[in-house]
Amino acid sequence: MIAHLARCKVALAELRRMCPPVFVTPDVRVPVEPDRGEQVIEQVRSAWSEYPQTTIDGVRVTFPNGWALVRSSVTESALTFRFEADASSRLPAMVHTFCDALGEFGDQLWEAYRATTIGPDRCPVDPTATEEPR
Repeated sequence: MIAHLARCKVALAELRRMCPPVFVTPDVRVPVEPDRGEQVIEQVRSAWSEYPQTTIDGVRVTFPNGWALVRSSVTESALTFRFEADASSRLPAMVHTFCDALGEFGDQLWEAYRATTIGPDRCPVDPTATEEPR
């Protein structure tokens, strides 16, 4: 990185300002029975099959304004989810739409997302008020 900055004659702060902002969730872990984890991952692949996917270590679905990732945890019987959007207002809607595609498991994911990001007792953002990834 230092060599690149020296070659370009640009400060690290300036290089950072050139990067677009992104908004990402922390890891959202949802407990799951060991045999159910692969079924949920396959359900994600199927539900979002019209979007580009990377299937290394789970599945990452790329949406026009961000992405969603689900993979089996290596430390516990759980699935780990992560979401990224190009605007903070799009992130809750993306997660909500993703959860809707997973039925009952999606309800568990939504509650885990709320608990991880804003606390389990309140939800200040209406997830249906902004664009959805579809």
